[in-house]
Amino acid sequence: MKSLATFAAAITIVLAASCASVPERGTEPGVELQLLTRSDLKRMYGSNFSTNPYIEPHNLITRQPREFAVLRLRLALADRLPVSVIAKVVGADGAELARHYDLEYMKDFTSTWGTGDVDVSRRINILEHSYLQSLNFTGYRGSRDYMIILMGNYPMPRPATVQAQVVVGSGEAKLFDFELPPVDTKF
Repeated sequence: MKSLATFAAAITIVLAASCASVPERGTEPGVELQLLTRSDLKRMYGSNFSTNPYIEPHNLITRQPREFAVLRLRLALADRLPVSVIAKVVGADGAELARHYDLEYMKDFTSTWGTGDVDVSRRINILEHSYLQSLNFTGYRGSRDYMIILMGNYPMPRPATVQAQVVVGSGEAKLFDFELPPVDTKF
């Protein structure tokens, strides 16, 4: 009987914890944005370009034609709400150095670089399940993460700043600025 009571208590804790990620209706939406490092991306999706769509393509002939700044948008919504995102990388002179591309473009980009040991189907599957498909979308109730690639020519001049704005529902815009770190030359 004691083990039954322990089992019931464990089930109650698990159920209560699973509901913790859904904010109560009427609460202000949670919005977080983070500029991810190469080590973050390797830990999340794999250590190299052949399986990780968030690491730039490169080879011996063309080297690395593009540079990515990868953002993770984390939303915690109590209700379905419209979400609008603006994100780009700008140089010290204010010129745009990198911008967001939609899911279809990123899938085509991945396929273009899909030769040799590159697992294109795995990379596309990861994109389909994690990438922010459009900068204007309906966010669903609960907590969700979306990945955003800002792509520019390699190397992007430094100093540069990642600028982003997120608006949820009819709320105020949340502004984010991140300094673009030095070029990572380790693959």
